[in-house]
Amino acid sequence: MTKKILSFEEYVREADRSEEIEKDIIDQSDVENLEDEVEDGEEEVEVAEEESEDEVEVESEEEEDDDDEEEEDDDDEEEEDGEESKDEEESEETVKAASEMLKEVYESSCTKEAAAYESDDYEEHTVETYMKEMAALNASLMMETYEAACNEVKDGEMTREMYEAACESMKESYAKKMDELKETYKSSTEESTEESSEESEVE
Repeated sequence: MTKKILSFEEYVREADRSEEIEKDIIDQSDVENLEDEVEDGEEEVEVAEEESEDEVEVESEEEEDDDDEEEEDDDDEEEEDGEESKDEEESEETVKAASEMLKEVYESSCTKEAAAYESDDYEEHTVETYMKEMAALNASLMMETYEAACNEVKDGEMTREMYEAACESMKESYAKKMDELKETYKSSTEESTEESSEESEVE
């Protein structure tokens, strides 16, 4: 008996039909197996129910333990927050004034920088030129500070007249302090020369 040669479409249809038949057979066998298992497993269901009750009790005990642990964690967090607030208060008390910090910067960093500035390979780099540059830098920083402080404290925008008046006031204060330092240095050097001359006469 000769077999009929199927076209591709016919072959696909036949294959789909065979898959559907196999699926129906498998579904029917699964239903029968499940019915047998239900009849045999009534005792197992009762045992499972007892085990589930035990598990519910164990879970409730675990939940109570978890609640206790969460309460302890909350207490620990509150204690840590209290310690952090104390540390912040202590740090605020130990904050130094800007004048003290500026004095420390000049005594340590600026002195070393000025010495290194004159010790490099450039002839025009001297302690005096370093100090001139630092004076100019300080002037610009002072005016920036003045603007920022005025914006926080005073109402309205700063006018050009206010800015110029502040510059003149700071310039006068700076020049006045420089004149005072010149006088004190002059008097101290005169005293030291007089003392040295008196010592030489005694000898």
